[in-house]
Amino acid sequence: INYSINAGYKRDLFGGRTAFKASYALFDSKTDSVEEEIDFEDLEFGGEFLTTDFRDRELGFELTQEYAVSDNANLLFGGFYQLKKRDTDIIVSETEDTYTTELDNYNQFLTSPSAFSLEFVDFEAVPGGVNTIDEDRLDAFALLEGSFDRASWEVGLRYESTNVTI
Repeated sequence: INYSINAGYKRDLFGGRTAFKASYALFDSKTDSVEEEIDFEDLEFGGEFLTTDFRDRELGFELTQEYAVSDNANLLFGGFYQLKKRDTDIIVSETEDTYTTELDNYNQFLTSPSAFSLEFVDFEAVPGGVNTIDEDRLDAFALLEGSFDRASWEVGLRYESTNVTI
């Protein structure tokens, strides 16, 4: 599931143009992958089942104020606030077994390797695979921008503060 919702509102206020934007986004992904291997020399069959589950959420707000300082220059200042959260869950199960006679007569055109599959049990988290990351960001900025016949220019200042918790 992936989606984003964005909304904005602009209005002439305080002698300039005021704009407000809000956004929310969600990214949810779950993937299962299976890898199986037959070792004909040691007569072993092994497999790995890996599950990855990610969920990202973002909520953001932006408020700006813009003033015309001349016919070809504008002063813009404002702030931005964003909350991000990511949950991860990565788990794995591994199997291995030894066969004595079944692999002797194995024919890859008649028998699928999955015929030797074992049930995957005892799922465990991979190191660092289960966690939550929270990020809070607060920005303030000022920008002076303008244009001439064929050229445009910008001069700005931005302060960013980010707090990350794992």
